[in-house]
Amino acid sequence: VGTNPIGGADVITRQEQIDTAPGPLQRTGGPLDVAVAKGWLVVQQPNGKPALTRAGALSISNNGILVTQSGDPVLNAGLTPISLPAGLGAIKIARDGSISGVPAGAGPTQSKVYGRLYVAATPTSLKPIGNSLYQDASGAGPAPAADPHVEQGYLEGSNVNPITAMTQMISASRAFQMQTQSVNASGKTQAALDQLLQS
Repeated sequence: VGTNPIGGADVITRQEQIDTAPGPLQRTGGPLDVAVAKGWLVVQQPNGKPALTRAGALSISNNGILVTQSGDPVLNAGLTPISLPAGLGAIKIARDGSISGVPAGAGPTQSKVYGRLYVAATPTSLKPIGNSLYQDASGAGPAPAADPHVEQGYLEGSNVNPITAMTQMISASRAFQMQTQSVNASGKTQAALDQLLQS
């Protein structure tokens, strides 16, 4: 395609921007299902490092640790896993993330607080690391949310509008096709010009 580079022919890879807007809340009624409207849950990765997630379908492991569906321990403000006693009943998770319940064999009025979800603020830039987990792209640790808002008995739905996403994908595909055609046309013109100059 000639000896001169064609302007605009380079492909530049851009980092995908993550939409951190919360999705619609879906009521499940599950006592350990939580939706975080303002912030992120903090969990522990297998390597011991904290990560952020909004996957709020939680459960209690055989070891009494509060975990996500992927088995990642949910952390408190001290960045340690939240432990709950076996047989804990009448579990309540308050708006600020406090977890209370009635221990096995106790009366209904003997509810106690056993931990609190660490709700982190949304970082300026997020880095996806798989399994619905994210990290602060700057490498900083999780910072507490100024106004945590936890909803018990709900899960957060997808914040992607399928119609809008499809429209954007079609527009991007057409724009790429037009740019490719333009580059090809420029290449043919350059080749013809080179051949003319060499004749």
